[in-house]
Amino acid sequence: ALCETMEGAAYAHVAAFYGVPFAEIRGISNLVEDRDTSRWRIAQGAEAAAEILALAVDSWPYLERPAGGA
Repeated sequence: ALCETMEGAAYAHVAAFYGVPFAEIRGISNLVEDRDTSRWRIAQGAEAAAEILALAVDSWPYLERPAGGA
């Protein structure tokens, strides 16, 4: 495996159980290998995730609120 995610798995399972759409955006900071935290690139992973999140938000369908709010 090139990457793994454990944190998002629970959210994905609950969303699937309730039929709710779910997407996870993650930045990869390290490879699956011997645990060597000195090689992790957490800032770069966070920046990559932020870029993708911004693209996703910018392309998300816009829903106008009815006059008077709701």
